[in-house]
Amino acid sequence: MITYMDLTFGDLLDFVLANKTNKCFIDMSVSDIIHLLDRKIQENMVWWTTTNSKISGMIIATKDNERGILFIDENLAMNMANLQTFAKRAKQTFKGYKLMWRKHGIYKTPDTNKFYAKLSR
Repeated sequence: MITYMDLTFGDLLDFVLANKTNKCFIDMSVSDIIHLLDRKIQENMVWWTTTNSKISGMIIATKDNERGILFIDENLAMNMANLQTFAKRAKQTFKGYKLMWRKHGIYKTPDTNKFYAKLSR
């Protein structure tokens, strides 16, 4: 369940610093991450899941209204259940938007409806 209660900015930052890999937050200093988190929280584009009151996953996204795209900037979903939770929220919040992300340096744009259906199994 995605929640915004009982967590601090420090909790979010600690989660990122403990879990970032060579696939996300690439070449970002702690200062860069702080600024990104702050900006994306203000834009309501940082989503996290919690398990037992601890962060268990996080997604940071950018919304492109002109093209109708939700671009996943950073993905620390950590497991399939969290990814499913994020996908459900994106589907409800951004109806009609296509998803896009970068994987291994290549931009991916799946058939969003098929992607959502696959995650709903």
